[in-house]
Parts: sequence; C-alpha cells; structure tokens
Amino acid sequence: MFKLSLVFTAILFSVCLLSAQSSQTNNMMSFSGESVEALENSTRSIYTDQENKICFVDFQSLNINLNEIIVRDKSGAIVMEDKVFDLPVDTIYEIHLDQLKGGNYSVELKSFTKVIVKEITVR
Repeated sequence: MFKLSLVFTAILFSVCLLSAQSSQTNNMMSFSGESVEALENSTRSIYTDQENKICFVDFQSLNINLNEIIVRDKSGAIVMEDKVFDLPVDTIYEIHLDQLKGGNYSVELKSFTKVIVKEITVR
C-alpha cells in the first residue's frame, strides 16, 4: 500500500511539474515580441500643442509602463530618443517640437510588451 501511494505521489508530482513548465514557456513566448497597437483615444495620452510647439505624453492615461520614447522623421530616422523607465507613472512628458523641422513625425511609446505609434505634424 505504501509503495502504491509513493508511485501515485511521484506521478502526480511529475504531471504538475510538466504542466507548470509548459505554461511557463507559453507565458515567456508571449512577451518575446513587440506588437504594434494603434492608439485610438490618443487625445488623452498624446496631445500636441502647435502654438507652444510642445507634444505632451500623459503616462497615467496609458495602460502600460513605458521604458522608451522615440521620435522618427518620415524617412524612419531617429531624431529623438529618451529612456523613461525610471520616471513615475503619473508623469506628463514633454517633447519640444521647436527643435524639429516642419513635417510629419511618428512618436513611438515603447514598453517591454508593446509599441504605441502616434503620427504628429510639426508646422
């Protein structure tokens, strides 16, 4: 009877161990790539003040913790890049547009799991 209990316990432990490893692998795979997501309610998260030439990024209105902000010109070249992972989650980040020439730019808000891209125009 003791041997049967010991064998049953060993089988149960093995099954639990294998299922834990397979679920862990799936979770790790889901974070391995970046997904690009359109920002539908961008007026709450990214606001461009053309008069004062400032673009505001409201961290608190986003559902992600940002680690980097990148601004690219229309050719895809990086014109501004900043690591923001150490900033508080209620930060309102300012991008000074007066340092950029007039034209179209994309603002990329990067986290560890996704990238949010917003197109802006500098006049």
